[in-house]
Amino acid sequence: MTTIQDNAAELPALIGLVQQVAYDLPAGYAISAGSRFVEDLGLESVNRLMLMTLVEQEFGVSLEQHMPALIELQTVGDTARFIGSLRAGR
Repeated sequence: MTTIQDNAAELPALIGLVQQVAYDLPAGYAISAGSRFVEDLGLESVNRLMLMTLVEQEFGVSLEQHMPALIELQTVGDTARFIGSLRAGR
């Protein structure tokens, strides 16, 4: 099983992208691997679409064909693992 530590390159970059689309975070809120997109970060569907576009650009992956899996991703860490698996060709 892939761990968040296995995706050390993806996690910090992904957190930076999430910060770009999470407009309503309280001052000083630290996004982490365990941050949930809806419950903790308050991302709405438009924010998640923006994030998807940024992820494709940053990591050079195509996400359109993975929509069913993307819908299931709840946390930043889940998403980092998913991106890592795409980049590794798994």
